[in-house]
Amino acid sequence: MSAIFFIIVFAASAILVPRKIPDYFTISEKHVTRAGEKVQIAWVRTPVRFLLIFLALLVAGQTSYVIIDADKIGLLNKVYGSKSLEQGRIVASNGETGQQAQILGPGLNIKFLVNVLYKVDSFPVHEVPLGSYGMITAKDGLPLKANQIFAGKWKPGTESDMMKAEYFLGDGKGQKGPQATILKPGKYRYNPYLFAIHNKPAIKIKPGYVGVVKSAVQELPDSECKPVEPRQGIDFSVKLVPKGCRGLWSTVFGPGTYYMNGNAYKITTIASRVQTWNYMGGYTKRWINLTIEQNGKIDQQVDVESIPVPMEAAASAVMLKIDGWEVPLEIRTTIQVDPVNAPMIVAAIGGLEEVQKKIFTPLIRSVARNIISANFAASANLRTTAGKNKTGGQSPSRVLELRNKRKLLETEVFEELKVHAGKIGLTLRQLKFGDPVLPPELLVAHKREQLADQMKQTFTRE
Repeated sequence: MSAIFFIIVFAASAILVPRKIPDYFTISEKHVTRAGEKVQIAWVRTPVRFLLIFLALLVAGQTSYVIIDADKIGLLNKVYGSKSLEQGRIVASNGETGQQAQILGPGLNIKFLVNVLYKVDSFPVHEVPLGSYGMITAKDGLPLKANQIFAGKWKPGTESDMMKAEYFLGDGKGQKGPQATILKPGKYRYNPYLFAIHNKPAIKIKPGYVGVVKSAVQELPDSECKPVEPRQGIDFSVKLVPKGCRGLWSTVFGPGTYYMNGNAYKITTIASRVQTWNYMGGYTKRWINLTIEQNGKIDQQVDVESIPVPMEAAASAVMLKIDGWEVPLEIRTTIQVDPVNAPMIVAAIGGLEEVQKKIFTPLIRSVARNIISANFAASANLRTTAGKNKTGGQSPSRVLELRNKRKLLETEVFEELKVHAGKIGLTLRQLKFGDPVLPPELLVAHKREQLADQMKQTFTRE
């Protein structure tokens, strides 16, 4: 305020003071030789006027510039003015008092009475590092439409203009709220009165994966956003849309780094490389050890071991029920997701882990049990039921056939499971059975015979 006072004083003096200077000055009678003589002094008015104007301009000049450092932005907050901001607005773009849309660049900035009419602050340039993007939120602008969560994407080629508050609030017709557009790595001079920028890590899709995009922003007109027809042979009934529409996109992103608004575009990664899903452990393994005592009798001892489910396994082994016996069967599978099917999997179930737990695991158990049971039921009709074993059940050959028919059953289960897997968007590459864990009671008779033969051969040699 003191600067304004001096400017007014000097400016007023430049007008009034010269008027008080007379045309002539009469020499005093003290000067005997020139007493009463009149001296013309009208010419003094011009130098005095210019001197006072210079002083006014000097004071004004001292308050009309500001120097901004190279890595800073100058922010203006107008303190004195005749116009006030409209209700609901926080950034002035037409000379109103308050936070200004205009910013000052680095170096010398000349603006009349800038240090008097404005409060000037400096703010650091914002840097978005490599591997990150800048998420933008606008604090002022046009309101979002009823169906909008994010402001519409900025038109290509206007990004630098939209970062200028004057353009954003004017011709750019920017909207208030979170912006779908982001800032790629680099340094940006922006108005923090209008924009808030937060750095977020870029979206990275690793090799062997694809990204399924769910968009909350519609970039294309409604006429181009009709649902995509589902693929033939897929059981899922889901709604997919073309890229650029609001909803789950039918196209996927391949491996790479993507600078996209993670809140506006949710990306779910799905492994497209070959996956190994093993069904192992989760059962108790028993076996019978036979030893010969000193009196020549054969003694048998039952040993038990609990087989845990390995950490890397998809689930426990498939438990079969054959002739009243529980027979654990370990199965190893390799599957792969066609990237084209990835959006349908995400839309219907949520992800590959959910597919494995909720659909594929129950499916492989069901298919394996049904095919093996049907195979044994068919073979039982061709065989007589004569000859009860010592355990009181049927002939143990049916259970033992599981080991002998392993390759045949493995092929049948693979072919059947391959069809079902295709209906849920999976490609079954391979299926292998492990050795079935047969009940030791069914093997002890054969072991006794082998041991007896060994004893007989030993006795004969001796």
